[in-house]
Amino acid sequence: MPSSPRVLARGLAFAHGGGPPLFTSVDLDLGPGVHAVVGPNGAGKTTLLRLLAGELEPTAGALRREPAELRAHRLRQTLDAPTEEVERLAACWDGEACRLRARLALDDGGPFRWPTLSPGERQRWQLAAALHGHDDGLLVLDEPTNHLDATGREALRGLLGEARGLVLLVSHDRALVDALASHTLWVEAGRVRCFAGGYAAASEQRAAEREASRRERSARRRELTRLGRERAARRERAAGAARAISTRTRSKGVRDSDARSAPRKGRAVDAAATHARAAGQLDARVRRAEEALASAPLERVLGGPITLEGRRAAGRFALRASVGPLAVGARLLLPRRPFVVARDARVHLAGPNGAGKSTLLRALATRWDGPAEGLLHLPQDLDEPARRAALADTLALPADARGEVLGLLAALGVDPKAVLKTPLPSPGEARKLLLAGALHRPTRLLLLDEPEGHLDAPSRERLEDALEAFPGALVLVSHDDCLAERTCDTRWWLEGGALREETRTGGPRDHDR
Repeated sequence: MPSSPRVLARGLAFAHGGGPPLFTSVDLDLGPGVHAVVGPNGAGKTTLLRLLAGELEPTAGALRREPAELRAHRLRQTLDAPTEEVERLAACWDGEACRLRARLALDDGGPFRWPTLSPGERQRWQLAAALHGHDDGLLVLDEPTNHLDATGREALRGLLGEARGLVLLVSHDRALVDALASHTLWVEAGRVRCFAGGYAAASEQRAAEREASRRERSARRRELTRLGRERAARRERAAGAARAISTRTRSKGVRDSDARSAPRKGRAVDAAATHARAAGQLDARVRRAEEALASAPLERVLGGPITLEGRRAAGRFALRASVGPLAVGARLLLPRRPFVVARDARVHLAGPNGAGKSTLLRALATRWDGPAEGLLHLPQDLDEPARRAALADTLALPADARGEVLGLLAALGVDPKAVLKTPLPSPGEARKLLLAGALHRPTRLLLLDEPEGHLDAPSRERLEDALEAFPGALVLVSHDDCLAERTCDTRWWLEGGALREETRTGGPRDHDR
């Protein structure tokens, strides 16, 4: 790359298909370094990435990339099929390709057996393909830590720490952003703000801005109240002066002369006029105060506490069945064995990428023999048809049920109106739609495959609260140790075709029981 990469935006705005703009008046000047992009689900983070990468054209404003031939190497959220970049990497054996294979523990031939790879293994290949040939150009990463185990996340952190050029990183992984980002772009409520530092620094600056905005709005509201009271008092005085003129005119005696009464009447008329003028001036000041209050920023804060409408199974067990053998091609993931999930079990299903966690969770879901509404199986990856189906199923609900689901969606931090207008929900929006659809049902067993994926930080915290309070059984696949430690008391470790059980107080033991 002959010169340092740069992306400049002036007055940038974008809207989908003539709808309301996702953001307006965006001014950015981004140079070399890691620039994190954060914000709530549905705010437009992925759309902003696509604009800056040149995949979308803005509906207003100017966007320039320097040098003009700057090309983006991009990681996408979806893992449905290997991209052309992945296929090129699979056929390449230069030094950089070999280095990336080693750092990300890539299995030769992976792209040729893509359907058998776990989401974590697919993500590693996608990451390697985006990094390969990046040099010092433009690297665009959308949720790169999704599906990665601890080893994969550590490898990614090291690779991004060594990356040159301009890196645009959408991530809800606060630790990763704090470790790598020189600047943070905060996308929210139609605005894009650039702050120096990582997530913690940007969050602190955002909190200070919100507090200043709150104080400013409160001061304007108090001023409007004071002016309103003053105007009401002036109007009352003007009305009193007008009544006094009328009373004096009616009560004039037969011996009163115009000469004697004229001065008093004139003073009353002058007083009434003075009060009327003052009231009129206050009308104008009140209007200006109302306009100032209306123009003061008022942030809509979505989200709130959520409750899973769950219950325990009637018997001792939520699920009791034999499962297996489970295999991918010729590779055995788990031999046939019994599984027992107590009605109040709290299980963290863990293991490295490719061990078979998602496969096991799907197998457990197929053995559920209770009522359909008693089970929620949330898969790890939602392709486009699944995301469209999540929206279509919500729209097909009766009005009362649909309203309840959309209310829960808002509690999860998503604007229901925005979701209903989009033809294709984002992965984060679709997962929240599925969660919201199950929140109001009497669920007895939750089989959740990385439910934190694509969720913003506030939504993750609310999900933790809900899962901690859930009265039924939970089997959770997650690489988020904080989520697992808070919501689970038992761990099933799956690796190398064997499953071991660990508790917080005891050591590991075989799961044959």
